[in-house]
Amino acid sequence: MPAFPYLFYNTIFRINIVTIAMMILTGIIVLVLLRLAQRNLDVRKPRGLQNFIEWAIDFTANMARDTMPSERMVQWILPLAFTMLIFLFVANWLGLIATISIKLNHPIPWLGLTAQNLAMAHGEVPLFDSPTANMSMTLGMAFMVWILSHAQGLRHPRQYFRHYRNPMAIIEEITNPLTHGMRLYG
Repeated sequence: MPAFPYLFYNTIFRINIVTIAMMILTGIIVLVLLRLAQRNLDVRKPRGLQNFIEWAIDFTANMARDTMPSERMVQWILPLAFTMLIFLFVANWLGLIATISIKLNHPIPWLGLTAQNLAMAHGEVPLFDSPTANMSMTLGMAFMVWILSHAQGLRHPRQYFRHYRNPMAIIEEITNPLTHGMRLYG
């Protein structure tokens, strides 16, 4: 188990520096990728990256159509779903392409890299890793989607609460963020 550098190590609000940096890098890569795809759009002869992005949009829209009650809802959720799809695709590939670690022999206590942590990790400190390798990040994304779906459902309370007549539906809704987060992590 590697020793990760943390901000606020001695508090309950520990922040994994590598995960935050990799999320920012993933976001930059996604922005550059989408900007490159948008730069030379050709309606008559799409090619290359434009084909991939159009396929990803169609794939996301079809998934949304399978679960959303109306086309208006599909159009509402499509930007978030597409962005998350591309973000997760890039994040997972970053972890597959390279994982870079350094060997530290000297502790850095203010980053949580104590002598004991470094000894347990044999001095291994990751500097480049997939952001989806951190369960806090995947659970955070799953919880965000869960909150958005319930907020959207509450716009039509009669239909929304009709679903909860069955006690199993309540248990399912409570466990949804956990299972979604674990699937993103796995």
